[in-house]
Amino acid sequence: MNHVMEKKFANMEKSCKDATEDATKWKRKANGLQTRLTEALESKKDVETSVKDLETKMMSANSEKEAVELERGSLKERNTELEAEVKKCKGALAEYFDNGFERARAQALHFYPEADLSGLDSFKIVVDGQLVDEE
Repeated sequence: MNHVMEKKFANMEKSCKDATEDATKWKRKANGLQTRLTEALESKKDVETSVKDLETKMMSANSEKEAVELERGSLKERNTELEAEVKKCKGALAEYFDNGFERARAQALHFYPEADLSGLDSFKIVVDGQLVDEE
């Protein structure tokens, strides 16, 4: 019976040794996983920080975009106003030019009442003694 007990003891001793080796292997794996988890958590913090920074930059960019859009709208309105003013000034200038032409015609008729001024045209110029369209 001693031999049976010794064999059981040897088997138990081997099982204990195997269990200890398995436990050591699992502890190493657990330590490795713990290290990977720690690194992953640090990476997560870095990513979260980057996301927050990017969100802040995006909010700032959106604010700038809104300001630029407001300015653009204001500039478009001002441009429309200036175009209307230019159109008005062109009309006033044409009227002023036409009035001056009519004054010159009236003065010419005053000094030369018998003159035929029917050929005068405010949009023509004299080239080589001929009235021609201005180019």
